[in-house]
Amino acid sequence: KAADMSVALQTIQMLEKRINFTFLTNEAVQRDAERVTAAEVKMLAEQLEAGLAGVYSMLSQELQLPLIKRVLFLMEEAGEIPPVPVDLVNPQITTGLEAIGRGNDKQRLTNFLQVTTAALGPEQMIPLINPSELIRRFAAAEGIEIAGLVRSEEELQAQQNQQQQLQLEQQLAENAISAGATNAPPPNPGAGA
Repeated sequence: KAADMSVALQTIQMLEKRINFTFLTNEAVQRDAERVTAAEVKMLAEQLEAGLAGVYSMLSQELQLPLIKRVLFLMEEAGEIPPVPVDLVNPQITTGLEAIGRGNDKQRLTNFLQVTTAALGPEQMIPLINPSELIRRFAAAEGIEIAGLVRSEEELQAQQNQQQQLQLEQQLAENAISAGATNAPPPNPGAGA
């Protein structure tokens, strides 16, 4: 009877494979092996993102966001949390690969910089990018706290003002020295003897 059962087993395996492809499961993309490459895992994640992102985006806007707003309202009414200022706090639902982690932010930021630099050229790209914001985003993607590590806009402005003040003082001193040398009376040769 083993031959008769093998037909049913093959049919079940074929249906299982079709369902895996339909729902973009791991088994449909990833090889059944000890070692699987990062490219295979990335391809799986991208396929899941492409196949299910629309569903998750719709659910996040139509179900999760109203639910969160209602829960916040009820918690405010019950006094469990202080009133949330509407103009300062706006809940957002993140779905798909964005929700997995900040590592994707770093990869997308790096890709963006590479593509735009290749398209525009470094000479045109550099003035368009805000270096302090770029540093902040890379640090956030790596999970690094930048407080005290990276200078704030105010600190950078204070440093530039200080440098300008020093340059101005140096230029005024040089002007005073050169003006004093040209206005000085000629030396008297007989005064020293």
